[in-house]
Amino acid sequence: MDVVNKPWGTQVWQGYELIMIMRAGTRTSIHKHNHYDTYLECLSGECFVAKFSSDLQLEDEAQLTLNDHIRLPAGLLHEVHAATDVVIREIYRGLEFTFKEPVDDIERVDALAELTALNQELGLYDDNTKNPLIKE
Repeated sequence: MDVVNKPWGTQVWQGYELIMIMRAGTRTSIHKHNHYDTYLECLSGECFVAKFSSDLQLEDEAQLTLNDHIRLPAGLLHEVHAATDVVIREIYRGLEFTFKEPVDDIERVDALAELTALNQELGLYDDNTKNPLIKE
């Protein structure tokens, strides 16, 4: 079991299953997994899963609450936004597991999320709102 701290909370890896513990108001980067389908199940709280076209236009958004689940096909750009503190189970399924581990199959395309993550790591954000601080 691997535990990894992220700007949005904590992730716990158990084989091809990931538990995401996200703080309210945070989000993952916009990303895709090219080699496997992703199944998300909300274990507690509320979140939104946004699906994007290849040119980053919002195509659809699904709300997940307790026991709701969604399938994201391989290659689909998506992000998860935590409306409340939320716990999500991610399960990965695909034919190419023998070639790539799930943790290695992520392609991030959201530079703003990466900048926000860096600001959070450096402590340049408000602890209450989780928004970036403006330095004058």
